[in-house]
Amino acid sequence: MLRTAAGLPAHQENSDEWVDDMQRKIKLIPSTSRSIAEKMLDALITEPEPLFITYNGREIDPTQIAKSLKVLGEKAGVKGVHPHRFRHTFAIQYLRNSGDPYTLQNLLGHSTLEMVRRYLSLAQVDIDKAHRRASPVDNWGL
Repeated sequence: MLRTAAGLPAHQENSDEWVDDMQRKIKLIPSTSRSIAEKMLDALITEPEPLFITYNGREIDPTQIAKSLKVLGEKAGVKGVHPHRFRHTFAIQYLRNSGDPYTLQNLLGHSTLEMVRRYLSLAQVDIDKAHRRASPVDNWGL
């Protein structure tokens, strides 16, 4: 839930800016988090303890998270499950909920709009529906 709410990558650092494997900064905005996710985020920033731990109290390795998600996805019959899917889900849902591409670019830490264009093409069906709903020409009633 937290990863989807904030568009986070598989690993984090304890700060208000998070850097992923490609050295992109992800800005965390409190309004994107709700209830439990907000509390979890506060704990991540203020507490040096890891969010996910093993039964032995050790931090879970990001590769183990990926392996676990893959197994869960296979059991559920869902293809392509991996930690980065949460980031993709966040981006698509953000655009579907009328988020603008420039703000999404900033939130995800992309230096160009190239990756955001990929998300936009995935959400194109929703964009077409929104255009028909908001188009002045389509709504003139002629």
